[in-house]
Amino acid sequence: MGVVFWDFGGTLAWREGMWRSALIQALDEICAGHRVTPEAMRPSLVDGFPWHWAHQPHHHLDTPERWWQGLGPLFVRAYEQAGVDHHTALAAAALMPRVYVDPRHWAVFDDTKPTLTRQREAGRCP
Repeated sequence: MGVVFWDFGGTLAWREGMWRSALIQALDEICAGHRVTPEAMRPSLVDGFPWHWAHQPHHHLDTPERWWQGLGPLFVRAYEQAGVDHHTALAAAALMPRVYVDPRHWAVFDDTKPTLTRQREAGRCP
């Protein structure tokens, strides 16, 4: 039996604006009326995600909690570089685990369900 690895975001489903829009949504909850745009977040997100260092092991990001904790400093940096004060940046970054995965903001690609069904029928997915 073969093994299939899936990358969710961008492979099985997409989220409009991906990380940048989620950062703005989290900031909206903390600081309504802010003037930070998704585009202001772009320069801070070009480096800092674990996949930017694919050649390095990331064994320390082995649980959802550790994964999100590992991304926290990146989010805080993105907020601060966009002009958000440190306290607000910390509070907004803390919301990202809930905001980013909110299913209301995700759309499944048209071919995702049939593909997963075929993989399940072949015994490759639970």
